[in-house]
Amino acid sequence: MIFFSIFKKTDSRIWQRIIFIAIFLLILVFFSLIVTGFWYEQTNTNKIYPGITIGKFELGGLTREGALDLLKPLITEFEKRGMPFYILTEKERKDFYVRPLFVAISDPDLSRRVLIFDLDETVKQAMAIGREGNFLKRFYEINISALRHHNLTASYYLSKDDLKNTLIESIGNFEQKPRDASFYLLKNGQIELVTEKSGVVFDYDAAINHEIANLENLKYEPVYVPSIEQQPAVKIEDVRTLLPKIQDFLNQAPMILTYQNKEWSISQQELSSWLQIEKNKFSGARIILAGEIANNYLNILAKQINIEPKNGKLTVEENRVTEFQLSQPGLILDIEASRKTIVDNLEKKLNRIELVVNKSQPEILTEDINDLGIKELVGEGVSNFAGSPKNRRHNIDVGAQKLNGVLIRPGEEFSLVKALGKIDEVAGFLPELVIKGARTIPELGGGLCQIGTTMFRVALNGGFPITARTPHSYRVVYYEPAGMDATIYNPQPDLKFINDTSHYLLLQTKISDNMLIFDLYGTSDGRKVELSQPKLSNIVKPGPPLYIESEGLKPGEKKKLESAHAGANAEFIRTITSADGTIKTEQWKSYYKPWQEVWLVGKEKVIPSDSVVDSTAEKKN
Repeated sequence: MIFFSIFKKTDSRIWQRIIFIAIFLLILVFFSLIVTGFWYEQTNTNKIYPGITIGKFELGGLTREGALDLLKPLITEFEKRGMPFYILTEKERKDFYVRPLFVAISDPDLSRRVLIFDLDETVKQAMAIGREGNFLKRFYEINISALRHHNLTASYYLSKDDLKNTLIESIGNFEQKPRDASFYLLKNGQIELVTEKSGVVFDYDAAINHEIANLENLKYEPVYVPSIEQQPAVKIEDVRTLLPKIQDFLNQAPMILTYQNKEWSISQQELSSWLQIEKNKFSGARIILAGEIANNYLNILAKQINIEPKNGKLTVEENRVTEFQLSQPGLILDIEASRKTIVDNLEKKLNRIELVVNKSQPEILTEDINDLGIKELVGEGVSNFAGSPKNRRHNIDVGAQKLNGVLIRPGEEFSLVKALGKIDEVAGFLPELVIKGARTIPELGGGLCQIGTTMFRVALNGGFPITARTPHSYRVVYYEPAGMDATIYNPQPDLKFINDTSHYLLLQTKISDNMLIFDLYGTSDGRKVELSQPKLSNIVKPGPPLYIESEGLKPGEKKKLESAHAGANAEFIRTITSADGTIKTEQWKSYYKPWQEVWLVGKEKVIPSDSVVDSTAEKKN
């Protein structure tokens, strides 16, 4: 018993010593960590902590300025040459570049950036590691970075849609699209079958994902655009199965399309070009009307049938109603429903087919216009487009005419993109040339940002809640003062605001010399609006001139496309005072990237190769 008692006392003392030593060591480690952390912070004051990287770039130990100096040369490489891609053909490897800047030859509305790096934000994130949060968080980040590296991703913006479209425009002609099995009608009335053929197309999404990984890691290297074999959907067996029905359809020609007292005859040869076989996993193979061919014909008929609805309308000039228009319903050919009706009737062996035409009601009926409350001017917007080229001026005029007389309901959110409708040549818009990579491509939409900016100023001056507005990415002379502009593009970005009055608003547009003027009429609720003059800050000088090679100029010849613009922050205040004295203050901020001088430089013309994509080329290499 005495032995066990002595043993227990001895064992208890040992454990007490162990606990004491453990606590002492923990305290020692804790204070050591504090001292080490304090020393680590002192030795890395104003420097990025060791172990922090972006791709192959080691940022640890660098100051903010040092990190920027390290990364800027790579960004300059992207700016100078663009994002590098390549494809493999049967004969050779073809390299091409997508520049981060699309430059419109005559209209800055269509100039835009596909790729923008934000080095300041990237370095700011690197500096923040180990400096934000509580002590344990900071300590953890510092030690993890030192032990196994902390790899950041670069901060950047990439328009994937623009990049993909440019890739398609640059190399789409090297693809071999798959060919569905089909048929055509011979002059002797016999049907000839066409066997399907597989194709080789590019996997654009895979290439873009690869490029995104490069951008995140600031890696500048050519990206392979892989080619993949694509099988046709419709096989010859599908055509043979449907051949009796196809023959039956053609035997009903001529097909007569009708609407009221109008008729259009479709010959057997024409009808054969309309018929197409479609196949999907849900419905199998079936006969449809060929999309583009049938649509083109029906669109021609639509021009003969369609009647635009007319809103009940009031026109106000000098605060007086000068025009009154009765509302009238319109007519619109339902092309999709008509296509289905044609096939359904052919299956029923009916060759006289009534087209589907719907009535379209006006938004504003005659009986409503006496209660609209169009009494006085409640908002005005003005912008100057002096110096605009011919096509731009034309587009501004077309856009202004489309908006003249627009009525906005009480509580309605007005969408400028929706009000303008389709931006195409049918609507009267003219294209402008835009340089995308090595190609110059016509693009519609020039001048519409003049419309967007003017409408933004209407909403500002009227004190209306603005729910969608995007400033330009860089300053444009047409939209000074900076900060009071808005860019629009169908479908996005849009310019939207809400009619928060209890009456309708009527928009009147006009052009006076080089001034675009929008007047908004309604009933004032007594609100007063004050706008401060925009203030500029953080002025950033533009980079060196950008030279774009062009085969449209003589070798060595130069043509200036864009002047340089400094980047800046712009800010102004809108103060809205309600009739009851309530004051609402809004701060409007815009950031404009610096925009370098852009020149076209002539180069020797290159005869394009007739090479065809080889889907196995990469494996061979």
